[in-house]
Amino acid sequence: FGDRQKLLFDSLNTAERAVKGTILEQSDSREINTHSLERPKVDRRNESRHVMKFRGRESIFKRPEAPISQCLRPRQRPDYQVHPQKWTKYSLEDVETSDHTNTTAAFTFLAECEKRRREEKSEEVMQGDDDEKIVFKKSAKLKKLIEKKNDTASDEGPTFRSSKVVMPEYVIGQSVKREKKASHSKSQERGKELKLDHLFETEEDE
Repeated sequence: FGDRQKLLFDSLNTAERAVKGTILEQSDSREINTHSLERPKVDRRNESRHVMKFRGRESIFKRPEAPISQCLRPRQRPDYQVHPQKWTKYSLEDVETSDHTNTTAAFTFLAECEKRRREEKSEEVMQGDDDEKIVFKKSAKLKKLIEKKNDTASDEGPTFRSSKVVMPEYVIGQSVKREKKASHSKSQERGKELKLDHLFETEEDE
């Protein structure tokens, strides 16, 4: 009898190990979870007694006000039947219309719209042309004169470029070429000629 009992318990242990991770074990665990998640039963009478204490007092939590459309009762009759003096009735019984006239009117309306768009685009283009800035460019003669002035300035003395003083280039043993001023010599000759005019006047008097 003892040997049989041991064999039975050993077979139960092996069966328990085989059941682990299978659908049977998961179903059992689900039943346990559902029981644990169920809310405990609460006595409603005790709750009502607890709430009765605060009846008649102003609550912190207020219900949001409903919109006016929900507060007002819906009308059974429309407004044009209740107040006919506020409304005007139009009828197209006397007007002769057909599909052809409707299509022509629609095409004319579309043509007018397209014409307006073209006019607006042309106006925008004209405004854009007017708004363009006029750029004045220096002529070739002015550029040459400015370049000559810069060359002469660089030859005469030091120049100031990008926060640095640049000295002119000097070659050892070479004399600096100086341009002759022709205008000054001409003025001196004219002065000499004017000074000699009084001699001719004395000779004529004699």
